[in-house]
Amino acid sequence: MRRKDSEHGRNLVAIDAQGRACLPAAVRAQHHLDHAGQPVHLTLDPVDRVLLFREFADIDTYARNLAKGVTSVREQDIVEFMFFNHVGATVDGRGRVAIPENLRRRARLDDSAYLTATTDYVCLANTEASIERHRRVGDRLRAEFGYTGGPSREASG
Repeated sequence: MRRKDSEHGRNLVAIDAQGRACLPAAVRAQHHLDHAGQPVHLTLDPVDRVLLFREFADIDTYARNLAKGVTSVREQDIVEFMFFNHVGATVDGRGRVAIPENLRRRARLDDSAYLTATTDYVCLANTEASIERHRRVGDRLRAEFGYTGGPSREASG
C-alpha cells in the first residue's frame, strides 16, 4: 500500500509484518529495479535513515560526498559507519524489499516510512523524524534568505 502524502510531498509507504517496504513502480523504473531478484544494497546514514543503493560502490561515493560538508568528522569514519551497517537485499516480484530488523529499529521504522527517491538512492525515513527534519531545514533556509513572512508550518502527525 502506498499513498502520496500531499501535505509533505513524499510517498508514504507501508511496511508489512515481515518488514518489507513496497517500492513504487516509478521508483523501481528510475533505479532499474524492475525484475524479481534484483540485488540492492541497504545501509543507514549518520542520521539513521535507511538508504537503498543499486550498486555497492555508490555507498562509498555517497559517504565521501557527505563527508565533504562536515569538517568535524573524518571522511573515513562516515564510510566505515555506512559499510558497517550495509546489508545486501533483493527486490521481490511485487516490488518489495525486506528491511532487516536491526535497520528498521535504528531508523525507527514501524508500519510505514516516508520514501524519497533521488537519482542516486532511495531513502526510507521515520515519519515523524522526517517531518521534523524538513521543518528545521525549511526554517534554516527561510532565515538564510531573510524571509520574515511568519512562522513555519507546524509539523502535523
